[in-house]
Amino acid sequence: MLRDKRGQVPATVQDIANWVDARFADDIVFLEEIEYDLEVAVPTLSQPGKARACVAVMDAAKIHPLAVEAELAELLEFLGSEPSKTRSAGQKAVQAWTLMKSRLSREV
Repeated sequence: MLRDKRGQVPATVQDIANWVDARFADDIVFLEEIEYDLEVAVPTLSQPGKARACVAVMDAAKIHPLAVEAELAELLEFLGSEPSKTRSAGQKAVQAWTLMKSRLSREV
């Protein structure tokens, strides 16, 4: 995807092309860090910490809420069916989800 976007940048101004290349390199490193968190760090957590960590990772990665809406709805339903401590965490996850959606709608 980034290669396609890079191909759309005119190469007429070398400073701009260099900046775009550096920016894409930073984005790739950031996404690799997110991938590491999801594959290594998050699975070691237990619920509800795992749910909070997933929402935080999605927020940091600027994942559009519609892309994961079904999964989050399922997670929130699961958390809502747990005892009171987990219900409280589910409510916090809903609050985080709502905040993330509102931030993204303002950025778009």
